[in-house]
Formats: sequence, C-alpha cells, structure tokens
Amino acid sequence: MTPADLAAAIAAALAPVLEAHRAAVREELRAVLSEARQAAPSWQTVRQWSAEHGIATCTTLARIHDGRLPAERVGRHWRIRSDATVAPPAPADRPADRVARLLASSRPLRAVGGGR
Repeated sequence: MTPADLAAAIAAALAPVLEAHRAAVREELRAVLSEARQAAPSWQTVRQWSAEHGIATCTTLARIHDGRLPAERVGRHWRIRSDATVAPPAPADRPADRVARLLASSRPLRAVGGGR
C-alpha cells in the first residue's frame, strides 16, 4: 500500500466522524448565536425612537444632551436602545425651581420685548 492509498483509506474511515463533529459544532454555534441575538438589545435612531414614543425629535435630542435619556454616539448620529426610558428631571431642573433660583439671584431681571 502506497502512502497516498494509506492517506485515502484514513480519510475515508474518518470522514463520517469528522462530518458528525462538524454537524455538532454547527448546531452548537446556531444555538449560541440565537441566544446572543435574543439577548442583544435593538438600537434605534433618534427619529425611530421618537416616533415610537410620540416625542418630537428635538425633545429626544435635548433629553440625550441633558443626560436624561441614555444613548450611544455612532459617528455623527445617536443610537438609543429600544427599551430606554427618559429619566425624570432632577428636582433642581423643574421649571418652578428655575424660576425660584432666578428670583432669588442678585441679578436684576430685564424686560423682554421692548418694555414700553
């Protein structure tokens, strides 16, 4: 028997074992990838997230910039997890508190709109 014949005989004998091993590895990879896809959050653009939640895109961007809506920057664009929620404003950020701070400040208030 020549070395080539011996190699062919070994390959023929191992072919079913190797194919069964490959099939098992493929099946395991499919299961792992399926789990990973289900566990991974879906990401949306600002426009998609805003439309889904009934909020204007400029409001969504404002919430991202003030830190109340978690988002990730991808290049020049923002991506928001589909399950993200807007955090409530901090107590100092409520409009009534801002007015109180302005009234308590030592700066004089100036007239808006001509003041005649």
